[in-house]
Amino acid sequence: MALNLSSLSLLTTTAPDYFSRFGFREQPRFRAPAALKASPEFQEACPTSATFMTLSLTQEFPMTQIIPGLTDQTSTITLLSELRTQPQRSLEFWLHGERLVPAGYHVTEVKAVTIEAMDCGGKANTWRETVIQLMDGSEEEARAGSMTNRKFLAIYDRVVRHIPVRDEAEVRFEYGNSLTPAMQYHVSHVEAQAERMIVHLRTPGVQCKAGDACGLPNTSSSDTDCAPESGCCSPTPVQLIPLG
Repeated sequence: MALNLSSLSLLTTTAPDYFSRFGFREQPRFRAPAALKASPEFQEACPTSATFMTLSLTQEFPMTQIIPGLTDQTSTITLLSELRTQPQRSLEFWLHGERLVPAGYHVTEVKAVTIEAMDCGGKANTWRETVIQLMDGSEEEARAGSMTNRKFLAIYDRVVRHIPVRDEAEVRFEYGNSLTPAMQYHVSHVEAQAERMIVHLRTPGVQCKAGDACGLPNTSSSDTDCAPESGCCSPTPVQLIPLG
């Protein structure tokens, strides 16, 4: 049944951080609609110290699952579907044709990340990412071999019962050790072989998401002049000052 709602509101005394994961934002209590202020929750059930939160269902900048300026993304559901359709096999992570993560690794964290950003063209965007963190295991665990795709899925399924991971969000893998700084890698594709599955990764890059709207470098040095086509996201040209 369609309710044609424009927003949701709640009162909480203990869980504002939890509800903020779903997009709820804290608001002053005086901004609550009159009908809500007259409710038993506002009048009696909840103390005046309860946090008032709202979720807009008609956002000015709606949630986008495609990261602006980035192509060839692998969604969380695409990766999981690939892993689920294959029988139990060793699961490996490679970068540029070579194994990146040694055998015996652990899945240490699954993050449901919401990014709110404004690019150099003045456009606000919001999107979600799924970040799965991997960590080296012990020498004994390495000798036992890699985790299988079935064990990986069991870990993932257990975690996402408690956090709001989105199927359509891009999935990344975070990995580093004492010799290599931690980095969040994009997923290129999954390769199924006879005795193993390989998740091929690619390194992230920095990209101007505003594209052509960023314009060409200009000579303005004022931050207040930063606007689409102003060139404010480009380096300021070097100006030589004659000394004699």
